[in-house]
Amino acid sequence: MGQPMARRLAQAGFRVVGFNRTRSRAEALQRDGVEVADTPEQACDVDLLISMVTDDEAMEQLFWQDGRFLTMGHPGLVHAGMSTISDTLAARLAAAHRQYGQSYISAPVFGPPEAAQSGKLYIAAAGDDALEETVDVILEELRLAMFCVGARRVGALWSHAQVTRCRAAVL
Repeated sequence: MGQPMARRLAQAGFRVVGFNRTRSRAEALQRDGVEVADTPEQACDVDLLISMVTDDEAMEQLFWQDGRFLTMGHPGLVHAGMSTISDTLAARLAAAHRQYGQSYISAPVFGPPEAAQSGKLYIAAAGDDALEETVDVILEELRLAMFCVGARRVGALWSHAQVTRCRAAVL
């Protein structure tokens, strides 16, 4: 899902820096204007970081390497987590980002890869309203519709699990 999303954003004129654990997948996007990062850390040298991984384990491996948080050296960074992950991990990500002066928005997507390439994904965003407005310009390139499902409360996000259970009503 990450490849068509990155391709769509690059074709829309956004600077996209991509990283994939399987380098050839990221390199396949170079002809579409995507810059390929050699490491996850290089991919974090941005204002908005979009993550799309398969599951909790992949997110854990990516963000907590060698006992440190991946984006800790990037104050002000905004992370839009677009994977469907557990609510426990989403809350942990939000807390870690806050610790390093960053922001997190939970924005899982619904739809097949073809929908990502054509900008017709459904996105269920949970986070501060101001944060949603910050990422909206980019997310509008990927979506048919975005549902703002709740603001971040004290230490809690609307759970990814709740959003996933609601997707049948959305699609």
